[in-house]
Amino acid sequence: MKNTFTFCFFLSFVIQYAIAQAPLVEWDYSYGGDMDDTGYGIEETEDGGYIVTGSTKSGQNCDHSELNCGDYDIWVLKLDASGILINQNSIRGSGTDRSQVILEVSDGYIVQGHSTSGISCDKNESGNGGYDAWFIKLDAGLNNIVWQNSFGGSGDEISGNALRKTTDGGTIACGYTTTSTNGGRDYYIKKLNTAGNTDWTVVYGGTEDDVCTDIRQTADAGYIAIGYSRSGISGDKTVGCSDCDSAEYWLLRLDSEGSILWQKDYGGSGDDIGGSVLIASNGDFIISGSSSSPISGTKTENKVGGTDFWVLRTDSNGNLLDQNTIGGYKDDDFNISVEGTNGGYLLAGTSNSDAYSNTGNAAIDSNKTENSRGGYDYWVVKVNETLNKVWDKTMGSTSDEFLRGLDATSDGGYVIDGRSNSPAGGEKSDGWCGASVNFDYWTVKLASDISGVIEPALLQPNFTVSPNPADESVRIDFSNLVQPILSVEIYDCFGKCVWMSKEPNVRQFQLSVNSFKSGLYLVQLKTEVGITIQKLVVQ
Repeated sequence: MKNTFTFCFFLSFVIQYAIAQAPLVEWDYSYGGDMDDTGYGIEETEDGGYIVTGSTKSGQNCDHSELNCGDYDIWVLKLDASGILINQNSIRGSGTDRSQVILEVSDGYIVQGHSTSGISCDKNESGNGGYDAWFIKLDAGLNNIVWQNSFGGSGDEISGNALRKTTDGGTIACGYTTTSTNGGRDYYIKKLNTAGNTDWTVVYGGTEDDVCTDIRQTADAGYIAIGYSRSGISGDKTVGCSDCDSAEYWLLRLDSEGSILWQKDYGGSGDDIGGSVLIASNGDFIISGSSSSPISGTKTENKVGGTDFWVLRTDSNGNLLDQNTIGGYKDDDFNISVEGTNGGYLLAGTSNSDAYSNTGNAAIDSNKTENSRGGYDYWVVKVNETLNKVWDKTMGSTSDEFLRGLDATSDGGYVIDGRSNSPAGGEKSDGWCGASVNFDYWTVKLASDISGVIEPALLQPNFTVSPNPADESVRIDFSNLVQPILSVEIYDCFGKCVWMSKEPNVRQFQLSVNSFKSGLYLVQLKTEVGITIQKLVVQ
C-alpha cells in the first residue's frame, strides 16, 4: 500500500504541474463472445456515439447475439456516447469474412472487408478465387443490407485499412491484389460510386510485394496513396532507394482517374512500412509508419529499438521536409494516425517496450514514458506540427492488446479500438468472455486533449472535497463557483475516469465511494477558464 500511495502522490504532482500531457481514460469496454473477436475500425457517429467493425468466430453467446455462419464473420457494433453496446449486426458467409474499416454516410454505413465466401448466409455473390474485396452498405438502423458488391480475380483482393469519402459522394479504397500483378502483391486502388459500383480500378507495383495501406483525396480531386514496397525499379515503380535492402515507404500522387502523376520512396536499410497519410492545412503530407532502419537512405535518425514509429513531413510534391523516429527499446509497431483535436497529429499502434533500456538504466533517448503493462499494449503518441513529441500514453493489462482503430472525437478526445486477451488490470476494467487464449474487442475513450493548454489554466483550488480521507461517501462542493461547470471527473492512479458529471448548474455532489478501492484519487473540475485538481483519499 505504501508503494501505491507513493506512486499516486507522484502522479498527483505530475498531473498538477504537467496537465498538458496525455489525456486520461474516460471509459473502456470489452465486447466479445466465447471465441476469437478482433476489433478493427472505429468512427464517431453523428449522434455522438460510435460505430465499430471487425471480425468474430463466436457463436450466440456473451455480447454476440447471432449464430456463426462459417469461419470468421464480420461483426459491426453500435455504441452510445458512453460506450454501451446498443445494437449489432453480424454479416456472414460460409467462409472467412473480415472487416477493417467502417464509414458513416448520410443514410447508413459502408463496411469494407474481404471474403472467401460464396453465396451463403448474408453473401449473395459467388467468390472469384481467394479473398475478394467485399463492400456492404447497411441502413442507418444497422439491421438491413442495402447493397453489397464483391470484386476479385483468381488471387486475393484485400481492400485493406483505408476507405474514404470522395467529393462526388462515392468512396475510395486501397489495399493489395495478387491477381495479374507485376510480381507478388501490387497496390489495389478502387473508386466506387454511391451505389457501390466501380468507377475505376488501378493496380500498381514492381516485381516484389507492394501493399497500399492508406489513401486520401487531395484538394484538386486527385489522390495521395501510401504503403510499402519491396520492389526495386521495375514495373510501375520508377523510384528506388539505393541503400534500401528491404521494404520502404512508397508514396503515389494520382489524378482524379487514378493515373500516376508522380511517386516517391523513403526508407533505410531495414524495413520501413508506410501506414498512414494525412494532409496538413498547407497541403503538406504527414506520412507515418513503422521502421527498423538505422541511419541510412533517407532516414536521418537512428532506430531506438527493434521497430519504431517513423513520421515524415513532405511538401505537396513529396519532397522530404522533416522526420522523427519515436520508440522504446523493443518493438513499437505503427498502425494508424489522425489529426490531433488540439493541433498536431496522433500516431497510434502497439508496443511491448518499457520506459527504460534493456539494461534497466534510464534511457535518455527512449521516447516512451511508461512501462509495458504485460505483453503488447496500445500506444498513442501526440506530435506537433514540427513532428516533435508532445505526449505519449500506454494502455493495457497483463497479456496482449493490439491497437487497430482510432478516431478524433467531437469533445476534443479520442476513441480507440483493437483486440485484447487480457484479464482486468491496468487500464482495462473487465476481462474476456471465452477462453483466455481468445481475443475480444477492446474500446477505449480518452478524455479531451488539452495538450495546448498552458500552466496558467491550471487554477488554484476553488471547490471543497470532504471528508477527506473518506470511507463511505464524499461531498464535492462548488458553492463559491460563479462560472458554469463543463465537467467534474474523478480519476484513479492509473488515469482511469471512475466517475463523471457534466451537469453545468449543479453546485454540490454527495457521492458514495463504497465501490472505490482504497487509495488516492484526483478530482478534476473543468470550466471555461481552466482546470482545478484536488486530491481525494479513500480509506
